[in-house]
Amino acid sequence: MSSDNLYSAPSSTPHDGPSGGGNSNVSAAILESLRGTRPWVMFLSILGFVGAGLGVLMGLFMMTMGAALGNMSAMGTVGVGLLYLAFSAVYVYPSLTLFRYGRTIGSLLSSGSQTDLESAIGLQRSFWKFVGIVTALGIALYVVAIVVFVVFFAANFANGRNFGAPA
Repeated sequence: MSSDNLYSAPSSTPHDGPSGGGNSNVSAAILESLRGTRPWVMFLSILGFVGAGLGVLMGLFMMTMGAALGNMSAMGTVGVGLLYLAFSAVYVYPSLTLFRYGRTIGSLLSSGSQTDLESAIGLQRSFWKFVGIVTALGIALYVVAIVVFVVFFAANFANGRNFGAPA
């Protein structure tokens, strides 16, 4: 005779893995949330790679056109092309981190492993740390630019130059 009570309420272990085998320490709610997140993570990582690739192409195009023109004003075009290349390089790291995060979510969904969850959260942490650092640098650059513009216009106004009035 079986020890199962046919008249008791059904029960399940709250930590069943994706296969329901109970070999996971990751809750089904966490797995479901990550399952819904994964397509967006992959979408944004692919957009980041495409954006970085287009930025490289645009930077190379601008540098080539600036070098072909050869005059001094074209050197500014070369400089802007270099900026495009630099910003494209900056885009690669977060895109790669998001791609690895999405891949690790996929591995977690198939295995339900605590190790995969820890790896996924570590990659998410790396992504947001990078975004935070870039945001702080952007804010600092804005503050510096505002100070430089205020000093520039104040110095020129003090010297009698009025940029808004006709000469």
